[in-house]
Amino acid sequence: MTDPVAWTFATGGEVSEQLDWLTDTLAAATGPIQTRRLREAPLVTLAFSGLEATTRRRWLEAQLWHVGAGPWLAPLVMDAQALAAPLASGSATVPADTAHARFVADGQALLCGDNPRDFEVLSIESVGDGELLLAEETARTWPAGTRLSPLRLATLDGQPLLGRFTSDHTDVYQVRFRLQAPLESPADFGPTTYRSLPVLDRRPVWTSDPRWSPERTLTTADHDAAPAQVFDLVGAATPRVVLQFALVGMAEVQAFRGLLYAMAGRWSPAWVPTWASDLRVVATVADGATTLDVEGPLMSEHALTSNRRDIRIELADGTVHYRRITAAVLQSPTADRLTLDTPIASGFAANQVALVSFLTLCRQESDINVLRHFDHATVQCELVLKGEVHAL
Repeated sequence: MTDPVAWTFATGGEVSEQLDWLTDTLAAATGPIQTRRLREAPLVTLAFSGLEATTRRRWLEAQLWHVGAGPWLAPLVMDAQALAAPLASGSATVPADTAHARFVADGQALLCGDNPRDFEVLSIESVGDGELLLAEETARTWPAGTRLSPLRLATLDGQPLLGRFTSDHTDVYQVRFRLQAPLESPADFGPTTYRSLPVLDRRPVWTSDPRWSPERTLTTADHDAAPAQVFDLVGAATPRVVLQFALVGMAEVQAFRGLLYAMAGRWSPAWVPTWASDLRVVATVADGATTLDVEGPLMSEHALTSNRRDIRIELADGTVHYRRITAAVLQSPTADRLTLDTPIASGFAANQVALVSFLTLCRQESDINVLRHFDHATVQCELVLKGEVHAL
């Protein structure tokens, strides 16, 4: 096997990080779902764009020609950073942001200048607080601003298509690398739980409208000789929810990646608020109250269902209450009275309520997540979630 070759060419454009989980799912016709996680960590595919001309283009094509499907050292473009100060030849340490960039002990890092032939692959002995400790000293001096990136062993996921913008220039091309080892991140849903399960309490953004559909599991019996019969197997809606998230800052990006690793594709369920104004409080809630008066008639008109009886009450001061509705009756011609499972210790006036949203127990619809990086600290990700019936 040939030694892996570092990818040192220009990176940018549409930078993405795709996580592919693998979940064995067994769904009953009546709604309950059983899942089994088949991968401890996702397969990761990195994608980015490039553009080369003249000498650099010829070097790019030569490398692709000879290495091709062989091993590469792919830079984690989204974790790249610039040296804040010159790095001397013979240095045994390299200053770096190790809190958010995914450098690992016994791994490798890349120092790369503007020219793709101007680079050095570093062997990392250990990762310290704000520095990399090297197994071998640096071979040369590097100026401030030199790009420093974590490296991972990878193979090309298909060969890039190099358009001929001119006889000596490529058009913008895309490169996709499939990593050969797990790209670990700590799994962390965050601190908020409800009924022993995590709550996805990160607020979505309106870069595109959140979408919600009360889908149902239907089957049709059509024997031609009589009208077709449609059966609702679950007897309740299992909504499909599409939410957009925008992360700003390396800490937020790292926290959201931890959320994705905790959900592990379709494996783990979580409570998901609709983030809509589903109920409007119309009366003051006293200290210790176990009822909530809302605009109606609404809840009192139908029987409560298992996946539409939990609510998130958010006050203007940021206080959040999670409660279950156990009964709903018509209090007046314009109001319903909802009975809650536990008292609200500190009451509030109706005008102090910012939002009352339903909570639905959901899991992701797919085992694939894509993090789209606009720069090193700005990321967008879409989650598509499917509600499920439950006995909690």
